[in-house]
Formats: sequence, C-alpha cells, structure tokens
Amino acid sequence: MNKTRVGLVLVLVVSLVIGVLAGLVSRSIFLKHVSAAEVSVAEKASATVTYIASGALLGLVIAVWSILVAWFAPRFGGKGANKPGSGKPA
Repeated sequence: MNKTRVGLVLVLVVSLVIGVLAGLVSRSIFLKHVSAAEVSVAEKASATVTYIASGALLGLVIAVWSILVAWFAPRFGGKGANKPGSGKPA
C-alpha cells in the first residue's frame, strides 16, 4: 500500500471513530435526561441505532472535509507565501 492510501484509510478510520464516539456521548446524554417512564424499550433501542448511525455519518463528513482541506490546501499557497526553508523572513 502506498502512503496516500494509508493516509486516506487512517483519516477515514479515525474520523469514523470520532463520529461514533460523538454519537455514543449523545445517546448517553439522551438516556440520562429522559426518564424511564417517558421512553419505551423500543424507543431506547431505536435511539441507540439512530445516535450511532448519525455519529457514523458525522465521522464520514469529517473525513470528507479533512480530505478536501488536504487536497485544496496546496492550491491556496500562493507564489509569495513564506515556506519553511525558503530563506525568506517571516
């Protein structure tokens, strides 16, 4: 595997983990603040699936955003930009 593919896989995996963790945190907040009398077992189960799926979607959005930023960043450098090692004062 080349470095680009490894980097893309790492970005995707880390972003999905962050998204799923955000979904699990949201789920725990939901279950903590809604009383058991107001929520049925089916609603708790569907809330779990919904929060984890929305967290995974958030992770996918984070991954796509990160890849786009990494892809567009060199295009906005400009010709007169101070680059490390160019000898130009900052």
